[in-house]
Amino acid sequence: MKKSKKIALIVLTSLLAVVGFCVISSWRSAQAMADELNCCNHIKDLAVALLIYENDNNDAFPPLNKWCDALVASETNQTPPRTYSFRCPSASAKQACGFSINANLRNVKDRTQVRDDTVILFESDGGWNSVGGLSNAVARHYGPRLWVAFADGTIKDVWLKDIGSLRWLPTTNTSLLEVK
Repeated sequence: MKKSKKIALIVLTSLLAVVGFCVISSWRSAQAMADELNCCNHIKDLAVALLIYENDNNDAFPPLNKWCDALVASETNQTPPRTYSFRCPSASAKQACGFSINANLRNVKDRTQVRDDTVILFESDGGWNSVGGLSNAVARHYGPRLWVAFADGTIKDVWLKDIGSLRWLPTTNTSLLEVK
């Protein structure tokens, strides 16, 4: 084989390796973006389910230590329980739920006591029926960032470093202590 053919073969092989690397990197990036979007959709579904639960239960939140169970039980017979919505695709596959409910909602009697900008759900590794606060927040997405749901049903993508600047106490009532 001539020297020029060997060089061309080496160059071609190198180019194919670079192209293959770019394709694999793009696919991984697209997969991460899809997982992040699914995570956002799941926390949005849970926030809506909480709002429906509150509406059906005189503005009361579900018992915090059984909030996942309460949401599954409150679904009508027309909709089968969607427990897959409780897990962020970026969370461990062993984890039944990748979100926690804000522990500061524990002493709240009804939704009217909670400001709309109060955190109600956030990404965590607490598991099924997890209740927590700032120290339980887990950033699973590039940045590091996490999804947070608020009492008015809105969802935000928040940098982990900014999580402490969010409203964790539902009201200005000093009898409700913040959990960290």
